[in-house]
Amino acid sequence: MVPRLSLPARLRLVCLALVALRLTTAAPASAPSTVEQWTVFELALPGPADGNPLVDVTLSATFICGVTKAGATGFYDGDGVYRVRFMPTQQGAWRYETRSNRDELNARTGQFTAAGPSPDNRGTTTCSRTLRRRS
Repeated sequence: MVPRLSLPARLRLVCLALVALRLTTAAPASAPSTVEQWTVFELALPGPADGNPLVDVTLSATFICGVTKAGATGFYDGDGVYRVRFMPTQQGAWRYETRSNRDELNARTGQFTAAGPSPDNRGTTTCSRTLRRRS
């Protein structure tokens, strides 16, 4: 004989099942776990392809390493894939969180490590205000 569950117990069981289903059906984000400082970290997220994703969907991410905080805007890359690209300016453990007007893309979190640059990776370039050289 199977015992009958009370209504609150049945509701808790249904809620747990729905949470487990959401966790197992959410497609994982695709991103490297380590990148060099001053190279591109790219986060690829599966999202909606219905409607006009270029107009209807907003996506951004905040990246944090220690006290350094930076933002990046994401974009639709076709076939239901959205991307956010970011260049870490310092070495260390970075974490990120996405913001979107669509639940599939909102509040996605992760982390990666920015390792030291390789010998031929000289970092960013800047333009000077003048072309004169100082002697």
